[in-house]
Amino acid sequence: MDYFHPLVWQLLGGTTFARTASFMTIPFLALYLQNDLHASPIMIGLAVGISQLTATFGGFFGGFFTDRFGRKKIIIISMFCWSIVF
Repeated sequence: MDYFHPLVWQLLGGTTFARTASFMTIPFLALYLQNDLHASPIMIGLAVGISQLTATFGGFFGGFFTDRFGRKKIIIISMFCWSIVF
């Protein structure tokens, strides 16, 4: 494992931390939507599930674009897009 660049380890650690924090907030999002905003169960399910569905299909498209354009370009573009989302 010593053959990875230190930046790779930083990206892996940051991604792991961000994903863990994101998954820990999902149950609280559902409770907030139900108790404070009085959202219907269908709307809560859509709000919670759409990100997982998007991530699933995004992985397939990301793999395709990585094969076509190269890893470095796709990683930079995806990091830029994530910085806009957050």
